[in-house]
Amino acid sequence: AAWYRFRADVSVLPGEVHALYVPRGGDRLTVFVNGRLVGSTAEPGGEAMNTWKRPLLFTLPPAALVAGENVIHIRLEGVKEHYSGLSQVAFGPQAALRDAYWQRLTLQSMGPVGLAAALGLLGIFFLLLWSRRRDDSTYALFGVASIVWGVRNVMDVLFHLALPQPHWEIAKTALYFLFVGLLCLFCLRFVGAALPRYERLLRGAMAASPLVLYALLPWVSVLTSSRIVLLVMLGFVVPPLLVVTYKALRERSLGAVLITLAGVVAFAFGIYDWAAVGSPGMFDSVRLVPYAALFFTTAVGWLLAHRFLQAYQRIEQMNVALDERVALKSAALLHNMEKLEQAKAEAEAANAAKSRFLAAASHDLRQPLHALGLFAAELAARERTPGNQTLVARIGQSVHALDTMFNELLDLSQLDAGKVKVALRHFPVQEIFDRLMTDFLPRALEKGLQLRIRPTRHWCESDPIHLERILRNFVSNAIRYTSRGGVLVACRIRGKRLWLEVRDTGVGLAEDNCEKIFEEYYQLANPERDRNKGLGLGLAIVKRLADLLGERLVVKSAPGRGSLFALRTRQAPAAVSEDAATANRQADFAQGRHLVALVEDDRLVSMAMEGLLAERGFVVAAGASYAETQAALRALGRAPDIVIADYRLRGDETGVAVARRLRQDYAANLPVLLLTGESAPEDMADVAAGEFPVLRKPVRPERLFDEIANLLPPAGGNPRQLLRVVVPEGNSRGM
Repeated sequence: AAWYRFRADVSVLPGEVHALYVPRGGDRLTVFVNGRLVGSTAEPGGEAMNTWKRPLLFTLPPAALVAGENVIHIRLEGVKEHYSGLSQVAFGPQAALRDAYWQRLTLQSMGPVGLAAALGLLGIFFLLLWSRRRDDSTYALFGVASIVWGVRNVMDVLFHLALPQPHWEIAKTALYFLFVGLLCLFCLRFVGAALPRYERLLRGAMAASPLVLYALLPWVSVLTSSRIVLLVMLGFVVPPLLVVTYKALRERSLGAVLITLAGVVAFAFGIYDWAAVGSPGMFDSVRLVPYAALFFTTAVGWLLAHRFLQAYQRIEQMNVALDERVALKSAALLHNMEKLEQAKAEAEAANAAKSRFLAAASHDLRQPLHALGLFAAELAARERTPGNQTLVARIGQSVHALDTMFNELLDLSQLDAGKVKVALRHFPVQEIFDRLMTDFLPRALEKGLQLRIRPTRHWCESDPIHLERILRNFVSNAIRYTSRGGVLVACRIRGKRLWLEVRDTGVGLAEDNCEKIFEEYYQLANPERDRNKGLGLGLAIVKRLADLLGERLVVKSAPGRGSLFALRTRQAPAAVSEDAATANRQADFAQGRHLVALVEDDRLVSMAMEGLLAERGFVVAAGASYAETQAALRALGRAPDIVIADYRLRGDETGVAVARRLRQDYAANLPVLLLTGESAPEDMADVAAGEFPVLRKPVRPERLFDEIANLLPPAGGNPRQLLRVVVPEGNSRGM
């Protein structure tokens, strides 16, 4: 504490109120006039009020003054580790001193607070701008620096000594250092300069400044350590100031010049304030750094706003140019789309024409092929000599190869035309596995291979015909390209999906062939183009069927180490069902016991069918129409046991219509088997409901008799009418 004594001469007691004006005082002031207490910034023994950053005006009661000499005592109490002192005081009429008081209050207290609030808002504004331009860090650096400086000044003026010393002084100094450091980094970014080592050192100094201040406390006071740190801070200002000055002199850009001027002014004001803090004679001086900060931020704010507006104008210009380019591109795109639509329409028309041609020609193309197969089967039954049997076998192989190639071409055409439909249902996977074992085990044994199919109880949700077609292709290829070892078929569950896998120990595939094998007409190990090995369409059809089912195919293979072909499908809950599968009853039927009503308008095919059926012990009543067939049946004097009819007959008559009339004539449950060479669904609309089973030409004799055996009743039983469409091996669903 310290006492100050003043004298004030008053010759005559004044008629107006007098006052004592103190521009700057310590932490707590107590004023006595002629030994009488007239004012105090805090109650005796209480906490000091915030007098450091504002002037004081003490009103003197008239009763406290006397004519002549008046003695004024001021008691000053300071806070430890805090600058304290007393400026010059003024005694006089209160009205005259009030103007000086308000001017000083505005300059010393209200002005810095207003500037701090403005800087904080400006900082928030530039942070918002930065959020729109994240690529330019100058907005972020300037925005954060402005907010830091605003917070520091508001704390210093309105919340002075809110923390006890030394923490208060350290907090103020650290924020000061952070503000100056951010502005230094901003200046470098603004002029496009980089000082990597300096920037790393500056960031480290900003982070370490409070730690250094605390570390120096045992040796020096916090006021002294703060002055040291602030001096170091001024040293950090020099490098970016020199760089900015160099850029201004060299480029003479408005931005660099303004930054240089603002930086020089701020640096000079900072040196002045640093000197004023440690000089007793400058205790009452006004601090200039807040006003330097105002000048600096105003200049920089204008530059950044100008830069943002320029960028915005460039963006607008680019948008206009882009709109023009988009308009041109849109016009070109529209033109190309029109051409594309036209090309698409032409392609669809060509594809439709191809499909119509194949559908229309399929009947006529299948008929001679079907007849050839039947004649070959009849010849094999009649001619038992080894030479003839070999010749017949070769004919059969050629017919089968033609049948396979023809079916593959038609199937691919139907798939590409989008006419193959999917009929999803729940069924046990084991049903397909059983048929695979029955059909492929002889082929595997013939090559000396093991065919293992692991039993499974899983059910799946898919199209059973398409799914079986895919697995048949996998197993067929596995047996074809495996010379020793075997083939394994299994069903595995992974998560909620089933994986149907076919593994073999065959030749394997190179990695680059694992995708190519699904292309049309791509074949491995067939350089001689042997058509007994197909056209190379099997896996192409498999890929399209998998896509149609919405499932995934996986191929894993390595040369000499075999292959894995897997199909993912959906798992379904198991259901209790009757065993609908009945063993094929393939046998020589009792001689003369079964009468077949054969309805076929193609004479060549009719002759082949009659001969083949007769070889198997059937009695045949043949005709090209309903009338001819009925006449043949009346001649024999018997009712038919089964009707085998071609779908397309002469004129408007169809096999379906003939079969229905024969059922009316003889029995409602008379078994009927349709044969057809049609492939287009729209051409067979009247069998879409599944009234009669259908076999597609060409039909192998074994398959024909299998189906006849399924349809004919067992001894003493009723006919079993299976409501399904039967397709030959390798064919896809036709409806």
